[in-house]
Amino acid sequence: MISHTNADRFLTQVRELIAAAGPGVKWFLIDAEAIIDIDVTAAEMLKKLKSELKGKGIDLAIARTSEPLQRMLKRCELTDLIGSEHFYPTVGTGVQVFSDLQGAVGEGLEGRQLDSPTNSLKLR
Repeated sequence: MISHTNADRFLTQVRELIAAAGPGVKWFLIDAEAIIDIDVTAAEMLKKLKSELKGKGIDLAIARTSEPLQRMLKRCELTDLIGSEHFYPTVGTGVQVFSDLQGAVGEGLEGRQLDSPTNSLKLR
């Protein structure tokens, strides 16, 4: 769950991951399998994250959302804000779509296991 108790930490970790990746980040894909719910604070944080990323030319995408989380994101208008086309059933599907759009073969994505994220955010 992302809530008022960890929303700031989540946002900070996302910022750190993007900064560590260096220039050229085009997409940020959240693996939401472990996120079963969000509260109002988390929804506002995700809206802020979407805005920040958009300002940097980075698309936000989300993979593996549960049905309850999908309903909450829709209720908070985050599905429309992020764009329903940026929701994927698996991390691999999201990475593959990005790869296809970017023509990323030969640009460092080949050979990676698409369903095994290299970086993750740990929320407790």
